[in-house]
Amino acid sequence: MLQTTLSASPVSSGSCHAVDYHYYDSVSNLKPPRLSCLYPNPTLVDRSKTLPALTYRQFLSRAGRPTSALVDLGNTTTSIARYNEVAHRLLADADLAPKLHFCERVIGDLYMVVMDRFQEDNKSVPATVWKDINEAVRILHAEGIVFGDLRDPNILYLASEACAMLVDFDWPGKDGECRYPATLNPSNAWPEDVLPYSIMHKAHDTWQLDRLAILCKCTP
Repeated sequence: MLQTTLSASPVSSGSCHAVDYHYYDSVSNLKPPRLSCLYPNPTLVDRSKTLPALTYRQFLSRAGRPTSALVDLGNTTTSIARYNEVAHRLLADADLAPKLHFCERVIGDLYMVVMDRFQEDNKSVPATVWKDINEAVRILHAEGIVFGDLRDPNILYLASEACAMLVDFDWPGKDGECRYPATLNPSNAWPEDVLPYSIMHKAHDTWQLDRLAILCKCTP
């Protein structure tokens, strides 16, 4: 059947060349595609909620740094499998985390999160960083929440405002109940009993705060 179909429509090599030239000429005259087609278009699990109007302008790395030459984005949008909205809002209300604009589950077993984005100041770490992060951890611990990951990438220092904030709320969980991700990298600096998928405890935050105090050259 395939041979019959092909033989029924003979085409000379000359006409093939003509069609090819016509095709590529038409392609070269096409307008560039809209970049928005390359970005996610999530569907909310709860259809009673309203998805915020979004304009995607730039990819950011996991460290929050631009990875393209496109125009910068005022808010940061991320999709992630695990997120503690309660912990984020607790600290945002105390100005110890970026303002959270949106956090809802979307199809694909992910959370869609939209928050303010700040430009980090890459300067020496002053003592106020430990003071602010210690206060953030105190607020979380009062609600029985362990932050779990007080490494440098999750601490944002704003020299212009002389303050520090916590970012990245996909790890925080209930003290003595929730577990660290199975993907936790054991080669990083952790307390001895912190292992992939191990139980989270407040003492782990305290251990990391002590290390931060040394970095900030202050006395807890």
